[in-house]
Amino acid sequence: MALWYTSSQLLRLNHRITPSKVITATLQHFGLLRRPYIHSGSRRKVANIFTAAKSTPSIWTDRNSRSSVLRHATSASTISKQKPLKTALFNTRSLNNKSLILNEFITDNKLDLLCLTETWHKPMDYVALNQTTPTGYSYVDNPRAEGRGGGIAVIHRDDLTLSPLSIPAASSFEHLAFRLPGPQSLTVAIIYRPPKTTSSFLSDFTDFFTQLSSISSSLLLLGDFNIHIDSPKCKFSADFLDILNCFNLTQHVNSPTHSRGHILDLVCSTACLCIQNLSLTDLAISDHLAITMDINIPIPGSKHTYTITFRNLKSLFPISFSSSISDIITASSFPANPTPPELVVYNRTLSTCLNQLAPLKTKTVSFSHSTQWYTPELHILKKKQRQLDSLCKTALQNTEMLCLHSTPAISPLIWKITSLNSTAIKQNSSSSDPKRSSPLPRTSPSSSMVTTSPSPPPYETLAL
Repeated sequence: MALWYTSSQLLRLNHRITPSKVITATLQHFGLLRRPYIHSGSRRKVANIFTAAKSTPSIWTDRNSRSSVLRHATSASTISKQKPLKTALFNTRSLNNKSLILNEFITDNKLDLLCLTETWHKPMDYVALNQTTPTGYSYVDNPRAEGRGGGIAVIHRDDLTLSPLSIPAASSFEHLAFRLPGPQSLTVAIIYRPPKTTSSFLSDFTDFFTQLSSISSSLLLLGDFNIHIDSPKCKFSADFLDILNCFNLTQHVNSPTHSRGHILDLVCSTACLCIQNLSLTDLAISDHLAITMDINIPIPGSKHTYTITFRNLKSLFPISFSSSISDIITASSFPANPTPPELVVYNRTLSTCLNQLAPLKTKTVSFSHSTQWYTPELHILKKKQRQLDSLCKTALQNTEMLCLHSTPAISPLIWKITSLNSTAIKQNSSSSDPKRSSPLPRTSPSSSMVTTSPSPPPYETLAL
């Protein structure tokens, strides 16, 4: 007798799933429950390994749990505000002379995915698909290599990343499988089964879905199966429904999808998917009805893109830049005391030389995670902080140079002030690193100036 396992039962065997209390007690009784190895200098305390199912899966202290929550709080709030994935299924019975109608059907209903069966297009035949695909959409297809009919395609929004899955082809049906990545990855399979009955379909379908179950627990199966599942006396349809029950799949279409009153187009999903607002629409261009639905699954939204302009100054050689400027200045004979119009020409000349050696480049960048805490006000403050840090370092360097070339009367005082500023900067930098931080001595500034300051370096008296 063959054993049947659902996808959820197979996923329970994963070691990352929290075991039950009975299993934990059994492991403790036989002495098989061991604590994980932790380095003695890691300063981490081990918490309860088998936490609650809804808690953060971490074995460390609450500090890391809070940081994990803060790290993913923005993405979780973004996902909760997103709309459901609007999907449609339609058997076109040839895309010829129907592309414009399907193009309007996508734009009018604001579809995210449109799954098409029986497109009747051949390899390297993309005219009908290009006309069907609106602006801002792309498609993935699987044409029939030989014979008439068949063909599968899916039209999707450009901001949705579809990863096609390589699954061996079956002789009894055509399929197109892809994965939609995200916080909860969704695996979708579009199937078209020809109306001719083949004895190997049930075994081929079982092998095909077994491979899909090992990829993801969120599965969506839809297409034209050409099986009268509304006929309870049909043994073939009864065996097919038994396979769906063995894989814990739910069939959502309950109304006829064909002009002859049978349910041929099916939408099946696992229990973790919530499908709502399923409806049938007659487009009057085929003997099948179009099926539209909403899938409540967290799909990542479009990334925010920004256009930046920059110069690659690292590729600029100073010698080349200097020679370029000298050639232009010599040829134009700039005066010693230029007027404002002549300064404008001079600046324009420098810009021309810079554009020739290091031209401006434009690049579009995007960020996968939006950081709502990084506001424009915070950006301005960080910019001011960097400017003040640069001014402080420059002032310290100028003070040291002044100390070396000052008179004997003020040189020791400048050296003491410089040493105090350097000590304060080192203490601030070390206090930001907890491993290097050390308690400051409880002494007054005057005492530190007298006792801890180093002796002034030798100096030379400048001729006044």
